[in-house]
Amino acid sequence: MHRQSAIDNPWTLDLRLWTPLVLLWSLLTPISASAQVTGGGWTISLYGIVQVEPGPDVAALEVKDEKVRFAIQNVQCSDRNFSAGRFMTDVTRKEPGLHMKGPDTWLEMLINEPPSKRVLQLTGVYHPDSRSFVLSKVQRFQGSVAPRQ
Repeated sequence: MHRQSAIDNPWTLDLRLWTPLVLLWSLLTPISASAQVTGGGWTISLYGIVQVEPGPDVAALEVKDEKVRFAIQNVQCSDRNFSAGRFMTDVTRKEPGLHMKGPDTWLEMLINEPPSKRVLQLTGVYHPDSRSFVLSKVQRFQGSVAPRQ
């Protein structure tokens, strides 16, 4: 009876050499998925004030069936592919600039916010293709807002 050696069967040799290399490569290679990109959108924070008058940095938000003007003071996103300038151009030159979605409590808070009273931080996922912004949190901001870069 003839036993096959690794030299007779090159596939056996290849698997024994490549398997540890592939495993090592998969463990040492960083995962490229970003926590900031969520289903084709970016997780961002908008800082600004609800206001009555239109202006160059004011986005018209469609909240339920109402229009809310929001003067954007700052936009933050940790993803390097996100452009605050492009975002501002997209949302301030269209009517409405953003279609707001999310829990009714956050949407009602936006609708009922008195104009020019306090800075709000709107956190959520922005989908540029549909200009929708899915709120995950709305809060009154207590700190100072750094200017947009």
